[in-house]
Amino acid sequence: EMYEAMNMVNNGKNNRQMTALAGLVNFAASTGPLFAIDGGNDQLMPHAIRQASAQRNRSCKGSSSTTQTDTPIIQIPQKIQTLLSKPDKQGMDLFLADGTLVGTYDIVILAAPLQFCGVNFLVQGSLFDSEVLSPMPLNGLVDGDTDDANEHGHRVAIGGGEAHLPDSAKRRYTEVFTTVISGGILNASYFDLDHTASDDDEDEEDNGLPRSIIFTERGRERLGFTSISQITPDTGVYKMFSPSGLTDMHLKTAFGSSVTVEHVEMWGGDRGGATPDFNEGVGTSSTSTQFLLYDGEHGLGGGGGDDRGNDGDRDRGGAPALYYVNAMEASVSAIEISAIGAKAVSKLVARRLGIITPEIIDEKGEDL
Repeated sequence: EMYEAMNMVNNGKNNRQMTALAGLVNFAASTGPLFAIDGGNDQLMPHAIRQASAQRNRSCKGSSSTTQTDTPIIQIPQKIQTLLSKPDKQGMDLFLADGTLVGTYDIVILAAPLQFCGVNFLVQGSLFDSEVLSPMPLNGLVDGDTDDANEHGHRVAIGGGEAHLPDSAKRRYTEVFTTVISGGILNASYFDLDHTASDDDEDEEDNGLPRSIIFTERGRERLGFTSISQITPDTGVYKMFSPSGLTDMHLKTAFGSSVTVEHVEMWGGDRGGATPDFNEGVGTSSTSTQFLLYDGEHGLGGGGGDDRGNDGDRDRGGAPALYYVNAMEASVSAIEISAIGAKAVSKLVARRLGIITPEIIDEKGEDL
């Protein structure tokens, strides 16, 4: 029951609906200290961008063409709706909903789940018409007769669009609502709580009520909450997770008539959800996509990874590519997993550009 409640609060799923790896990550929270970022985890991205800019400026210090304000890392707060891979290695165009061209890029990295990113992925050109548009064959890279797809020397599998995506990349995420209230007084009888104060429990309020409650599946079905946490030292301010929106009547029954709703968040919006639906790991439910979702080399061949000169630098005319940070979320989901995916994609991009070369270690280890 304890593990089920932990899975419910993190992923909205009971033990049977999880993968073993995702469950293991959740259970890690039951041992050792936990850490949080002051002010919220959303600070990770702007800090990462500033850190990368500062590191580049330090590394390029002294270059006649580089100043402290000259950086290729820029933020464009725009909602991209269409990505178009153009023929003849002309790059990838990104468009807004109104058709405005944001820019043309050699490499694009998608850092949002395919299910609700809201982007149309298209390719331009065919063997018969250079202007025709068709769905991009996402995850359609396969091993060739002599080349490994991971070596960027692959060919494109037959079929376009989502034909090669596993179920995990098309299934809707689990819906989660976050509700923050003030002026609430936990109704002990509604939650079947013992309203007796204890001197040795640091997780209780002065009135003997708990500061945090996590629910099993049975408890959630009965009361409608996944978790309840008091988020300020003063009583009355609570944050709740639930599988659906909470009505005013529901909140007043649980927290009294003086309750005020401060904020409601439906994660992922109409397309969305907050965490992957692991679907018990059945079939391809936990099968990940490739980090390299699409290689823009058109025709029968694949992989722009062969367009390097003798010095290892990639030809500027190389085929564009689309990478996917969230590939691993099919089997496990956590902010640390996103960081691992981001590092993997960064290395693949650097390798594609000829900046790094993988070190092949041919050593035999002991069999277990």
